[in-house]
Amino acid sequence: ERLNLTVLIKGSGYTVSKKGAVLREIEKKGEDYDATTLKEVLKQVVVEHPDNHDVTVTSEDRVPYKELITVMDLCLEHKLQGISVAGVDA
Repeated sequence: ERLNLTVLIKGSGYTVSKKGAVLREIEKKGEDYDATTLKEVLKQVVVEHPDNHDVTVTSEDRVPYKELITVMDLCLEHKLQGISVAGVDA
């Protein structure tokens, strides 16, 4: 069964979804993205679904490129090597 794990990077923070349902909304802390909380959420998903290694990372247009890199690095750190990068349909 496919997990369809997705991390959406928005101007306001991250949205983590699996199987098409929102798992967690992670708001920015001031001007900064909350990568620490994202790391905890990804860790929990990997514990619950150890056979899943796929994740789709999407971002809104105005999101800094470095945030995309940060999220991909966090995914790799948690053995989510099957990273797909997709655009967001406006």
